[in-house]
Amino acid sequence: MAIQPANPLEQFVLEALIAQGFEKLNEVDQKIFFPQFVTEAERRVGIALAPHLTAESADEFKALLEKDSTSDDWYNFWNKNVPDFMTLVRKTLEDFATEMAAIFKA
Repeated sequence: MAIQPANPLEQFVLEALIAQGFEKLNEVDQKIFFPQFVTEAERRVGIALAPHLTAESADEFKALLEKDSTSDDWYNFWNKNVPDFMTLVRKTLEDFATEMAAIFKA
């Protein structure tokens, strides 16, 4: 498979897609569709996390966006500002994987 995940979110999406037969698509189609699924996963995680931000943490979020933040910076930010961060992300991604399975079966 030509796709090399760059982070844990991409790895999760790729594994969920492979479970649905994604590897049967040709490389061109994989390269077209994979980023779209990753973008949708990112969007859903953002929607799940955003309501947990306070005005203060929203300012911190903005500051992280404006600098060259590392993945560790972001991980620490979310862990500090969202109760049960990993549980919420895991549930959001599991729900997305379930929807992906339904899409592939349609």
